[in-house]
Amino acid sequence: MPVNRRILGDNLEILKGMEADRLTLSTWTRRFSVTGVKYPRQSQGLEFVSRSKRLLLFVIPSHILPVLFDLSLCPTLLDGIREAAGENIRIYYSEGSHLYKDRMQGLARENDRIAEAVAMAKKSDVVILCLGLDETLEGEEGDTSNSYASGDKKDLLLPASQIKLMEAVCAAGKPVVLCLLAGSAIDLRYADEHCGAILDCWYPGARGGTAAARLLFGEASPSGKLPLTFYRSTEDLPPFEDYAMKGRTYRYYEGELLYPFGYGLTYGDVYAESAAAGAAGETGVTRTVKARNGGTAATEDVLQVYVKAEESPFAPPNPALCAFKRVAFAAGESREVEIAVDPRAFTVINDDGERVSGGGRYRLYAGFGQPDSRTSALTGYESVVVEIRR
Repeated sequence: MPVNRRILGDNLEILKGMEADRLTLSTWTRRFSVTGVKYPRQSQGLEFVSRSKRLLLFVIPSHILPVLFDLSLCPTLLDGIREAAGENIRIYYSEGSHLYKDRMQGLARENDRIAEAVAMAKKSDVVILCLGLDETLEGEEGDTSNSYASGDKKDLLLPASQIKLMEAVCAAGKPVVLCLLAGSAIDLRYADEHCGAILDCWYPGARGGTAAARLLFGEASPSGKLPLTFYRSTEDLPPFEDYAMKGRTYRYYEGELLYPFGYGLTYGDVYAESAAAGAAGETGVTRTVKARNGGTAATEDVLQVYVKAEESPFAPPNPALCAFKRVAFAAGESREVEIAVDPRAFTVINDDGERVSGGGRYRLYAGFGQPDSRTSALTGYESVVVEIRR
């Protein structure tokens, strides 16, 4: 179980953080509020936990969670938060909205749970808003539960019921931490502007509730990096029927992204200070990067190296990831990290589909995210660059 929690913690990303990129709830000394926690066990229902401080949790229930094993061994995010909060926090838990319908009960009015969510948010110090999707809303072509549009989502938005809940809770005037549970990129423009922090939990698995709660309460530092690109909207993308790579993925997209591939914050403050590259040979190149954690918290982070062929007409317009390495840092620690770049990184694909040399001149970028302007704006740091010839 500890190994499972550790792996999960390494793969959850903070996309936005309060208080100098820290969202840890242990720094809040009075009351908490959480909105839209997925997934409660079906037997939980509406529940209030009376304790000496206040934490509010609103839960969107899963009506499709299969009971194939002992669910007591699979803590939800609600369970994890209760455990991490301890005995001195009062937890309010309520359903904020249906997963996708406009009401929880068939004969109820539209948005029948939002007023309750807002009322409890106003009584609390912090709101944890847990929203997202499930396999009935996103999937692969041919899925019986998602056969419309060939299994593809129509857009990048959350369901309308969840958007209304998010807008109402954010308007309550309390700090909001959004926990996103989904398996794909989501349009988070509103959340980016109105939520104090965002934790991308993906579909975290059997021990995900405990792992996510440990990160929220500062018992561990997140160190995941986005494995895909979060665009601002589908309007920024080429037509779906256009199979050309232009304008798609981090290597070819030339607009401003919301959250780039390779991005993710930690509770530390890790950045690359300088870099050097060894001689290029048949076995590739070894880069030595001097990196520092300027923060007060120990953390792991993922050093990333990107390459750009400067002389090839077949090279993507943006640098491509060619190496990465997870590194542990103590608070305030500086260290040198060696990372190998495979020879394949110095090749490109021509118009005939053949892998050929990318030319003689390359730029290697090292940092803890992409060497793009959006990552620099989000993290406050730029990658360090080394030019090499082969």
